[in-house]
Amino acid sequence: MAPAGPARRCRLARLPSGDAGLDADALLRPETLDADFRLRPRFEEKVLEHRDGHLIVQDWKGNICEISDRYDVTYLREPKDFVTRRWIKCPVESRQDWEEMRERYVADDPQRLPPVGNTNAADCATAITS
Repeated sequence: MAPAGPARRCRLARLPSGDAGLDADALLRPETLDADFRLRPRFEEKVLEHRDGHLIVQDWKGNICEISDRYDVTYLREPKDFVTRRWIKCPVESRQDWEEMRERYVADDPQRLPPVGNTNAADCATAITS
């Protein structure tokens, strides 16, 4: 059964021109959606401490780790190769931490989907999660 209304418009709006035979339902797969599935808002990337050739940093996922001061905290987000790190603290270590973290994964946040043609992201988010 094909969806009607905004969900169908969102799927069809993402079809490349000339590909009318493409399965529009396949466009709801995460790998084909132009959507942001990462946590929102992201944690602030920052250096917490600098000592003895090492940085203690918080990455965009909220992890706190130690890396060499030859790199900066953004290197964890966009690595050019592997960076050895020592994990110090993860953002979820208790049930209360999870309750706070899950607010960063609200599926129907309109900011997760970009505007598409005449169909706005809020319509797509509502239609997809309905």
